[in-house]
Amino acid sequence: MAIIQYPYRLKICKETEAVFDQNTGDWIPGTAEWVDIGQCRDEINGSGARVTTQDGENYVYSAVIYAPLSTPFIGNGSKVEVWDGDFKRMSGNVVRFGRGQLNVRIWV
Repeated sequence: MAIIQYPYRLKICKETEAVFDQNTGDWIPGTAEWVDIGQCRDEINGSGARVTTQDGENYVYSAVIYAPLSTPFIGNGSKVEVWDGDFKRMSGNVVRFGRGQLNVRIWV
């Protein structure tokens, strides 16, 4: 049996803000859409390990998501989900994104 390095799918919530249409005087509501951005795997933080965020705070994260180097940058606060077929394994907000030598790590 072969081990698959990235067996799950990573999705991100792409949101647009509401905008005011000056021609009609109406607000055009924003949208939220889940977009599949690639393969991944996740590891739950069972030991209570911490990560230092960009603003210098120590944060006990829920999980780390590993993804290929080709994964696009995901900003802090972005909503992400990890899916195994039709089963949602986890969801959360990004607290740190790191592009290493071999992979991308996303702390949620």
